[in-house]
Amino acid sequence: MIDQAVAVPAVGVIVGAIAGAIGGWLAKRAEKAPDIQSTLSEAVAKVVAHYQQALDRSDEEAAEARAEASALREEIAEMRRMIERQSAKLDEQSMEIELLVKQIGSLEQQIVDMGGQPPARRLRSKVKEVTA
Repeated sequence: MIDQAVAVPAVGVIVGAIAGAIGGWLAKRAEKAPDIQSTLSEAVAKVVAHYQQALDRSDEEAAEARAEASALREEIAEMRRMIERQSAKLDEQSMEIELLVKQIGSLEQQIVDMGGQPPARRLRSKVKEVTA
C-alpha cells in the first residue's frame, strides 16, 4: 500500500509536469502567433509595395514612351514637309534647266544659221542617278 501511496503522488507530479509543459508550450505558441502574423503582414505589405513601385515605374516609362513617340511623329511630319519643299524646288529648277537648254539650243541654231560654229558643250543627262 505504501507503494501505491508513493506512486500516486509521483504520477501526479508527472501529470502536473506534463500539464505545465503543455501550458507553457501553449503560452509560447500564443506569444509567437502574433509575431508570425505580423511578419506575414509585413512581408505581404512589402510585396504589394514592390509591385506598386514596379507598376508606377511601368506607368512612367509608358508615359515617356508616348511622349517620345509623339515627338518622333512631329519630327517625321516636319521632315515630310521639308522633303515636299525640296521636291517642289527641284521641280522648279528642272523646269528652269529645261528652259535654259532650249534657249542654248536656239542660240546654237542661230549661230549655225549665221554660218558659225557653235562652241562644244557638255550635255547633261536627263536622269541623274542618286547613290546613297
